[in-house]
Amino acid sequence: MDMLTLLGVAHPDGTYSGRWLGYCDEPELTIPLLRRIWRTTCASDPAALGRLLLSADWGRLDPDADFGPADGMPGVGTFDEIMPAPVVREHVSRGWGLLEAAYPGGEDVGVEWLYLLDPAAASVTVYAGTVNGPFVTHSTWPLDETTAGRRLSQPCGPIREWVTPAGITAVHPALDGYPLDHIHLALAALAPGRMAVIDSCDRVGVVWVLGAGHALRVVAAVDRAAGTAILPRPLGGSWTADTPAVLLTAEQVADACHDLIPGLEQARRLYDAVVVMREVGRAGAANVAAGWAQHTIGGSASGDVQATARRVLTGIDDSDPAVLDALPGCPMDRDDSSHANGALVGAYIEHAEHLAGPWAELGAFQRDALLDALLDGFDGAFCDAITAACQTVLDQN
Repeated sequence: MDMLTLLGVAHPDGTYSGRWLGYCDEPELTIPLLRRIWRTTCASDPAALGRLLLSADWGRLDPDADFGPADGMPGVGTFDEIMPAPVVREHVSRGWGLLEAAYPGGEDVGVEWLYLLDPAAASVTVYAGTVNGPFVTHSTWPLDETTAGRRLSQPCGPIREWVTPAGITAVHPALDGYPLDHIHLALAALAPGRMAVIDSCDRVGVVWVLGAGHALRVVAAVDRAAGTAILPRPLGGSWTADTPAVLLTAEQVADACHDLIPGLEQARRLYDAVVVMREVGRAGAANVAAGWAQHTIGGSASGDVQATARRVLTGIDDSDPAVLDALPGCPMDRDDSSHANGALVGAYIEHAEHLAGPWAELGAFQRDALLDALLDGFDGAFCDAITAACQTVLDQN
């Protein structure tokens, strides 16, 4: 694939030198090419491999092809006359994935990969470039795979980048218009009980992991034929042995979002109505508490109002049924037949019908949710209002 890459050599002082590789593939395909060049062209000498890599900018690594002296180097690959000298940078721990003004002419270039040879360790560490941050470590590979295994370390920087919703739709136009929470629910619906991810489509070995409030591009072992992706643990940096995630296309997710929208919108409208009815309950509590205070411990009351206020406060603190049962309840509660009374229906029509629809068309679950929200708002606010009114009377002494 056409993924701009740096081939570099690490130096003891913490810097590295690099040359451009114009056409590169994923590490799983590029590392075997570097090993063959090291083994055959460089006679298994890591230092010789480093000198060779820094001798020119490369178009493509192809150790099997035979090139003329003007086109390439036999046993290595084709030339690409981009830079007249090696690119010298600070160590990748302080380097950036987007190398500004690195090309002739001063234009910014996004680097997908950096392959950094350590001649002393006879290994190559692969770093993945990001759009808005430093290189992240992908993996370290021994030049001699027969003695050290396939990798010296597993990918420890699997998150390529955090992505905004606009960044998602820029790559996947089919998802334009769908918020992250809709996409998240669509993934859950398409893969019940399984982790599901969206295929990157523009990058091999990268998938999109979406949640209700975040979106990540993550390095993964993708098997498009099987429709799966093995994800790393972003915090631990090691590959999991869990069931592979389900790999979906953006078009599949968009179709699911479209099918889910009616139910999602209905749920959203009910939620908005529940919030409103809870506030209706709180406002009703304030009115009922004010009327009770006026006639019990206020200007319309008779007797020792401070004694009454003290008795009510003590009863509330002790949860005394004799006191609590004497307090007025919510006038919009269910009636004796467990049906909402007219006051509740009237409050709903006035404040929330425009959100969730006519009362007569609501199901039992929706009606109960609305009534419970109203009573919850009333109960919490009413006790606070009664307590505040009684304390005010006592503070006047």
